[in-house]
Amino acid sequence: MREQCIEKISNVRQSISYHCHNLNADIEEDVRNVKNQINKMRETVDENTERLKNMIKNVKRESHEEIQCLEKTLMHAFNRQKEILHTHMQYLYKTIGEFDDLKHCTTPESVIEFHEKIISKTFHIPDLVKPGLPSFKSEPSINTESIEKYIGKITNTEPYFEELRVCQDHKIYCGTEKEAHCIGIIIISSTPSLQGCRHISLADDDYFWVSDYYGNLMLADLNGHVCKIEITKDKSSGFHTVAANGDLFCINERKKEVLRMVKNDKYDPEQKAFISNPTWKPVSIYCSEYSGDILIGSLKDKRLGARITRFDKAGKQIQQILSPDYIVPHYVTENYNGDICVSDWKKCAVIVHHKCGDHRFTYTGSHPYKKFYPSGICCDLLRNILVYDGYSKSVLILSCDGRFLSALINLQPEWTGFWWHTRGLAIDSQHNLWVGESHSNTIKIYSYLKKIQDSSI
Repeated sequence: MREQCIEKISNVRQSISYHCHNLNADIEEDVRNVKNQINKMRETVDENTERLKNMIKNVKRESHEEIQCLEKTLMHAFNRQKEILHTHMQYLYKTIGEFDDLKHCTTPESVIEFHEKIISKTFHIPDLVKPGLPSFKSEPSINTESIEKYIGKITNTEPYFEELRVCQDHKIYCGTEKEAHCIGIIIISSTPSLQGCRHISLADDDYFWVSDYYGNLMLADLNGHVCKIEITKDKSSGFHTVAANGDLFCINERKKEVLRMVKNDKYDPEQKAFISNPTWKPVSIYCSEYSGDILIGSLKDKRLGARITRFDKAGKQIQQILSPDYIVPHYVTENYNGDICVSDWKKCAVIVHHKCGDHRFTYTGSHPYKKFYPSGICCDLLRNILVYDGYSKSVLILSCDGRFLSALINLQPEWTGFWWHTRGLAIDSQHNLWVGESHSNTIKIYSYLKKIQDSSI
């Protein structure tokens, strides 16, 4: 009995040491990320300040040039008036001189002749135009807030702290050998039928949106009953997402725009596109649960590259990641630590960038001699990255720093065809994993996380 107690104590010590080591590594990683973010913020402030100074110099130079041009125009007008007035005065002086010649008229005939000559003279006042004085309007409302619009302002001073505290209370339920437990199956019944569950967006605890390869986008409940059908004809993968207020955002590839459908009884679309860009074609979209920002993966041309763009709730662009790491970012999501995670099937990789835009890592598979075809991607509250691998037909778990942890679900027996490797993934509010079958209208729900209750675990 004593030996068993000693062994249990030893195991607890090892477990505590292991967790302390991991927590210390996480803290060091967070410190590095914070320092990088702070340095990035300083650089951004300096760059924006320098840009504002250059803008002020340019405006000052242009204003002086405009004032100088106005001055030349007015001076030219005044000089022209002087020339007209000078010519008229010369004419008057000449006439006065002719009056002086009257004294030379000694006979009545000469006086009459001179009188007729004077009568024929025309005297008029020249038309002079008085130019108006130029005006200048100055904005007196220059203050700190107006300057901050150009320099930038910190908007979130406590990102993700509360979520990280929640993460300490959970652990992965399955190990390397033990698979997750299926706790539910949803079969979508609709007309037209759903040709596979290519992408899933959870609206709330009772409803979700699901789409197939043929562009059928459907709103269904937990019983599989379809409440609304949108025929988009888009064949993108992660082309729709749901905001925290329930509004649906979906991509229209042909028009290169993002549509917003307001949550109500009918999910009515707005009159105009939420985001539109004639140059870049959007292929994937995700609405952040934490900031409400919209992440969009888009393509310009296969030869010119791809990008991830962040927009705020109003549709204003606030960040752009134009990286050679991207080829076709067909799924995009955001981790609890703010990392931007992209599943790129053309690159055969999961590409992760820091929230400030710096590249963190690229995962291309756990085995150097095996292929890797990533598709559906999502993140759990432990900051792990879950991605479906079409080559191994498995859901893989990656750590937030790019290490392979385990194969969570092996779906090899269900389907052997390669073409149907794309599967939609999502995690609900109870931390259950939703997996859409790409070859049928079925969604399976798995439980793989549980709350830690025994401190000796």
